[in-house]
Amino acid sequence: MKENFTFIAILLLFCCCFANYEGYVYTDESFEQLIVGKYTFFEKDGKIGFIFENSTILNDEKKIEKALKDYSIIINNEYEKSELKANVMEFNKSRDERECYSYTGLNLRNCTNREECKFACLSSPICYDALYSYEFSFLDSISSFFNDTMEMNGIIERINSNNRNGSQLMNDLGRLEFLANKIKQNKLFQAPPDGYYFCPMAKYNLDYIVKAKKHGGRIYYKETINSNPSREAKIVANSTIKRMALKESRDECANAENSLVLPNISGVGQFSEIRILYDEVEALKRYHRDSCLKDLFEIAQANYSLFHGKKSLLNSKIANYSNKYSLLLSRFRNLNASNSTNSEIKLKMGMIGNEIFNITTYDDILALEKGLNDVEELAKKEQDKKESGVNLLFLAGILIPIVVLYYILKVRKEGLYGV
Repeated sequence: MKENFTFIAILLLFCCCFANYEGYVYTDESFEQLIVGKYTFFEKDGKIGFIFENSTILNDEKKIEKALKDYSIIINNEYEKSELKANVMEFNKSRDERECYSYTGLNLRNCTNREECKFACLSSPICYDALYSYEFSFLDSISSFFNDTMEMNGIIERINSNNRNGSQLMNDLGRLEFLANKIKQNKLFQAPPDGYYFCPMAKYNLDYIVKAKKHGGRIYYKETINSNPSREAKIVANSTIKRMALKESRDECANAENSLVLPNISGVGQFSEIRILYDEVEALKRYHRDSCLKDLFEIAQANYSLFHGKKSLLNSKIANYSNKYSLLLSRFRNLNASNSTNSEIKLKMGMIGNEIFNITTYDDILALEKGLNDVEELAKKEQDKKESGVNLLFLAGILIPIVVLYYILKVRKEGLYGV
């Protein structure tokens, strides 16, 4: 039997990631994976949520029933009860109620009725003062605390017996968890005005109850499978069908999201995508109730508006560049291509004229902008050359008469003084 325990322990701890379960799990869920032969069981609190056979999720009731029977065989009740009890004992060790027992006198007397609770309280000097401040309501809180802790003790004692079935064990564990939380809400531990803030907070480590529930759940689930395997198979099948629909919806959502990646204003983007985007936004309306696709639909609508604005901006750029081209065309229509610069200008203007009415991408706009800037730069260089030539002629027209006048004056001066 010890070898069987060891085998089960290793098996239950083994987590396999071969089954691709992404998309089948709701956002607030978490599962452990249990491998039994070719099956991967996705288990929570000992109960099966869905099953993979190798890499395929099962939704057929007959196949699920067969898998559940294999799961039932591998679950060893003795091992599960041993682990459950060990965790309950750890929970019991984590309980810290001693200070409040001491403050209220419960460490000296029982409190099964109000009179007993009063005598218990009077045995503690701290409680004595509080009793005459709060009177009967204070005694009721002490009584509730005592009764809840005593009930806890009784439950733990029952769990340690060997005559509890899976259903009873799960009820016991649920009651322990409830009582722990109830005690924390007792007015003895709560601050005014709702409480008395009389005792330091009682402490309970509920993580051990969570662990115990996993083992208790396996015992209980084994019992339900053995009592009616077809019913349990139908429950898992129905749940799996819903999960498959969820997965399909998420996949469609992801595909739609990928198809709605929009071209950036600074990158390449086909103008025709505006129509495709609009159609896909319309198509998403039928999934409006799905939370994932609802969010995507809203994103798509916002992006459609953004893209429409970008398209308008690009069309505005095209219009501006078209006007610029028209002005340059009228300026250089009768350009004499006798020199290399003028020849290059005419060549570039011809290329721009062919491209300006065939723009489909943002890169085309960038190319058009560059072409127009190149033409303007060439025209500027040519203008600078002309202005440079005019300036030289103007300077020569001024300097030559000055030089001639200088020599005339010099000759006259030499004749006058006989030099």
